[in-house]
Amino acid sequence: MLFKLFPIISLIIFSTLYSQQINATTDDGKKVILNDNGTWKFAEINTPSGDLPVKFIQCKIEKLGTDFGRSSAPYSSHVKAYFQFENNSEKTTSGIQFEFSFNDAFGDILYQNKAKSNIVIKPNKKNSMDTFYYWEDNEFIGGEPYDKIQSAAGAGTLKTTVKILTVVFDDGSVVKY
Repeated sequence: MLFKLFPIISLIIFSTLYSQQINATTDDGKKVILNDNGTWKFAEINTPSGDLPVKFIQCKIEKLGTDFGRSSAPYSSHVKAYFQFENNSEKTTSGIQFEFSFNDAFGDILYQNKAKSNIVIKPNKKNSMDTFYYWEDNEFIGGEPYDKIQSAAGAGTLKTTVKILTVVFDDGSVVKY
């Protein structure tokens, strides 16, 4: 019985040993991971919190009423959020993943979520805040995100907390926070 299992165990051990990734450094000092199939990718860079290449700057909140005369959706009452980030690096961003929460004046979390956005920000610049997320009222369903945030958004007391999780740069490098 042991002789029958020996080839299977050997195959598992050797395939594990020979299918590992190799960490390497390019001639210009960039960290990469080499895969055994000949492909490669930039290594993720974990950055100390005091030296972050991208920072959250602000979130502009708008509460809008129902207007069926708008040229595009949403037509119902809704809340829009425009997120602004600043790129303090020497590379152009191509995407940012972040967690956010909307809090009332007392600090209680009204709504929280995770977002991935294809935000292109040139080095040492801020994004233009021309992209937004929105939460629309569905009058037939209660307790949805719009219902939770609309009062504080209308009063101007909605506070936003943002934690950047990952930044992807146009050269393929990735920074995890």
